[in-house]
Order: sequence, then structure tokens, then C-alpha cells
Amino acid sequence: MNDMATGSAGRSFKLAGTLVEHASTNATGAMLRKRTGAPRFNPLVPVKSGSGAPLFIVHGVAGVVMELFPIGKLVRSQGPVYAIQARGLDGADAPFNSLTEMASYYAGSIREVQPRGPYILAGYSFGGVVAFEMAHQLSTAGEKVALLALLDSYTHPRSWPLSCRIGVLRSRIAYRASLAAKVPIGQTVDYYLGRLGDISRDRFRKHLRTLVPRGIGNEELPEAAQRVKDSCYAAWDRYRPSYYPGKITFLKAGTNWRYPEDPRTIWRNLAGEFEMHTVPGEHSELVGPSAEHLADRISLCMERAVEPNGAE
Repeated sequence: MNDMATGSAGRSFKLAGTLVEHASTNATGAMLRKRTGAPRFNPLVPVKSGSGAPLFIVHGVAGVVMELFPIGKLVRSQGPVYAIQARGLDGADAPFNSLTEMASYYAGSIREVQPRGPYILAGYSFGGVVAFEMAHQLSTAGEKVALLALLDSYTHPRSWPLSCRIGVLRSRIAYRASLAAKVPIGQTVDYYLGRLGDISRDRFRKHLRTLVPRGIGNEELPEAAQRVKDSCYAAWDRYRPSYYPGKITFLKAGTNWRYPEDPRTIWRNLAGEFEMHTVPGEHSELVGPSAEHLADRISLCMERAVEPNGAE
């Protein structure tokens, strides 16, 4: 996915090692030690303190969580907010190559902090699919999920109906054409030659086959961060979601050319209930210029979820 439009990830991965170290040495990290006393990787990064039910927000495809901090700090919440970062960013641990295993580990980690539900879960882009699997596993274990917020999150294009894939391909062609229209006529040929020069033959074929937006583009990542990103893409590709009997609250980017126009076509048969809200901005802007709008919408959804006659 494009954070799966991960422009902000390129700016934040440099801090990932610091976050891993911080998360493993703070008070929460002390709670996440095995009974033998040996430390283990702690995916929970505190964003905001508080008392009450925590909000857990899962990382995007690049695994880093700094891009989630503005949202976590702006959310109106009595309880603490934790961002969940990927394993392997420090280069010491191997990244997860299974989304199901990733979700299981994260679910176990949040249960160390909050032993019983109801849980409040969110995930940005790729992270929303992980949060969905976490909700499924928690529900199967008999726990209640008060809120499952997918922040412009989609399953892999392989699972989309053909009509969705065709529609997205048309949208992307139209978007590229609109960009080309802004290029002076004398530079149009150079523009297209430059675009083609950026795409290798293998990558172009893979793009046509899967319609997967690749994210950061030409920006190079450190070896460990690139390994995490590649593992997340592979896990997303292999994941086959199971039915979740609870409710999906979908927060959709208002400007959309990367994904299906109506997320219901992707999620409606995978959950007991589906609710959608639109947030101004493009996919990557949800963790940038539109962070305040997104945090406000999450706050409202959280308030509704914990009302006496709401999700309780």
C-alpha cells in the first residue's frame, strides 16, 4: 500500500532504532519480559499518557511509527495512546513475514498492558489490515473490541473484485494524465521518457500484475528498514483474511486515485458491520496535513464506541 504512500516514513525511519531502544527500556517494556527474565522485543511505543482504556495504532508498511505521533497526540482520549512499531527495525531481530503471526504478537503485547477488553484498535494503511487480524484473533479468544478503525486500509489487490482493479487502473491513468497535462508541451516527451526510465521492466510487469502502489519510490532505506518494508509487503500479499463478526469503522481519504472508490466492495463480506467516514486529503496526507482532521474523526468514533448504549 502506499505509505503504502510512505513519504513520511522516509523521514521517520532514522528514529526507529531510538524508538525500539526506548520502548524496550521504559516501564511498559518491563511488563513485557518473559517469565525467565529475558527481555523481548516490545512493539509498543508510548505516544501519550493517560488513565483508562488505551488506544493502539498499528504502523504502516514501512514499520515506523513517528508518522503516527501527530495523530496520537491530537486524539481526544482519557486513556494512553500507543503506537505499534514493526519488529526488525533495529537490525537485531528478524521481521515478521506472516501477517497472522505479526497480529498475534501484537495482540499478545497489548494484552500485557490491557489484560481484558474492550479494546480500541486502529491501523494506518497496511496497519489497518493488521489491526483487523488482531481484532479477529481477540474476538476468537472471547474478548470484546470496542472500536476497530481502519485508516484508509485495504486488503491486497489480488483479493479485489475485477471491477475494482479495472476502476483503480483507470483512476491511476487519469491521475497520471492530469499530471502530464501540467507539463509544458515542449517538455512532455522528456517527462514520459523520465517516467519510463524510473521503472524497470520487472517492476513495470509486477505493477501491472498486482496494481500495488510501491510507496517511497527511489528513496533508499537502511538495510534493516528495507527488509522490514519488504517483509510487510510479502506478508500483505500472502494474507487471507477470515470473517470478523464485529464492526469495521473505515476512515477513507477524501482524495482517492490509488484504491477502490468504495471500500465496502473490499470489506463488506469480511465483517458483521461496516461504517465509513471521509477525511479530507489524500492517502499519505492522513498522517501529514490531514492529521488533525483524522484525529478528530477518530476521537468522535471512540466517544461513540464507549457510550453506555454503544459498543459496550
